[in-house]
Amino acid sequence: MDDWTPEMDEAFNEIEKKSNLGKQILKEINDDWRKHASEYERGFIDGMQKQMQSSVDKAVNAMGKREWVGLTDEDKLHIEIMGGKSDVMLAEMVEAKLKQKNGYAEEKNT
Repeated sequence: MDDWTPEMDEAFNEIEKKSNLGKQILKEINDDWRKHASEYERGFIDGMQKQMQSSVDKAVNAMGKREWVGLTDEDKLHIEIMGGKSDVMLAEMVEAKLKQKNGYAEEKNT
């Protein structure tokens, strides 16, 4: 810009000073807010951790009380009859049957 005058330069510098002052004020406001938010966040996170640990403890305790159910002779016979299938298919059949017997079977939408 060839037409830049000393007055324009002075006006620009004044605007820049005010802009920097505004930025500093906003930074101080944000820093103060962050201090309070951090305390809140710590309390919130601590509460969530306690709640999750309680849920995990309940789940683990419930799992410990369950008795594993294995395959019956009839189940084994059925799998033996299916012997022509691939090993992967047989493994999947055994896994599905055990999950079903132990309450882990996936519900299918049909």
